Amino acid sequence: MRQVIVATVVLDNTETILVAEIEGVSVCIGIPMQIIEQREFSALCQGRGGERVVETLLIGEQPPGTWVLTYLGSAREVLSPEEAHRITAALDLVDAMLNGDEALDLDAPFADLMDPARPPGGFQPDRSDG
Repeated sequence: MRQVIVATVVLDNTETILVAEIEGVSVCIGIPMQIIEQREFSALCQGRGGERVVETLLIGEQPPGTWVLTYLGSAREVLSPEEAHRITAALDLVDAMLNGDEALDLDAPFADLMDPARPPGGFQPDRSDG
C-alpha cells in the first residue's frame, strides 16, 4: 500500500492549494479551470471552488471554453478536456482521502504519473498534430 500524505493550505483566506506527498515525493497539485472570459493578462475561470480570476501571462490569451491547469492563481498549461477530467478525477480521489474514505484505488487515477515514458512535468502526449 502506498503512503500518501495530503495537506490543504489556505493563503490569506483567498487561495487554497493542495500539497501531497506520495511515496516521499512532494508535489503542489494544480487545479483544472475552464476559461469563461479572457481579459488583458488574466481570465475569469470556473472550476473547483467556483469562479476565480487567473493570470494567463504564461499561456497567452485563450478562447472561452479552454481548460487550463492553475497553480497559485496562475494558469501554467493549456489542457485538453480529457486531461482536465482526468485531473479532476484524481482530485476527487484526494477529496475522498481527506474525508477518511479508506477503500480507495490509488493506482488508476495516478497511473499516468507512474509511466516511465511520461515527460517530466508534463502529460503523456495523447493529441495528434495533424
